[in-house]
Order: sequence, then structure tokens, then C-alpha cells
Amino acid sequence: MVVKRRLRNAPAWNVEPEPPGMCPLCGRELVAGASVDEHHLVPKSQGGTAKEQMHRICHRKIHATFSEKELATEFHTWQALRGHPIIADFVKWVAGKPQGKFVLCDLATYAAAVWPVEFLVMRK
Repeated sequence: MVVKRRLRNAPAWNVEPEPPGMCPLCGRELVAGASVDEHHLVPKSQGGTAKEQMHRICHRKIHATFSEKELATEFHTWQALRGHPIIADFVKWVAGKPQGKFVLCDLATYAAAVWPVEFLVMRK
């Protein structure tokens, strides 16, 4: 019997998916659902294939801070990402936030708390 490849490679129906674990950027626990994204350490456009789960807000911060080329050449490890001053400030800020949906769209509050107004105006 011929079975379509997408069905042959599909996960078993009776197997429970593994819990997401911890966010590799901020170290907080991942809660399965809308707050979890997958991140390619080396972007797919730059030839990357490996991906890891992380918080959506952490994922958005990475892509708001770095270009795909920078991610592929300089910031393709978690240590390099956490070592950048903007990401380090973000990790400190998000560490004190509770898990929840409101954190997903709270980047404006973070920016206002961390960066001076003059910097934010210049960046736009």
C-alpha cells in the first residue's frame, strides 16, 4: 500500500508532545500555546535549519534588533545574543514579568523604561 509522504512522516496520534521547557534567551519557563515561537539561530534565508522554541516576545526582540545577516554571522549562539547590551537589558526587564498574553505586546513599555526618549526619537 502506498502512503503519502506527509502521512508517513507525521507524528503518531497517540504520542503526547513534549512540554516546551525553558526559553533559551530569558530562561523563563515556556507555556505551550500562542506565547511560544520557533527561532532559527541561523536564519533560513542564510542556510540555517536548526530551530528551537522560545517566547514570542523574546523572538520578536531578536528580529527587531538584528538583521538576518547579523544573526547568521555574529549572533548565531545564545551566548552571543545574551551578550549584546540591548538583549541583556531586555532579558533583565522581561525576567520580572509574569507569564501571560499581555507581555506579548508590552514592548513599548519596555522601550520607554529602558531607553531615553532622545534615543527612541533618533531610531525612528
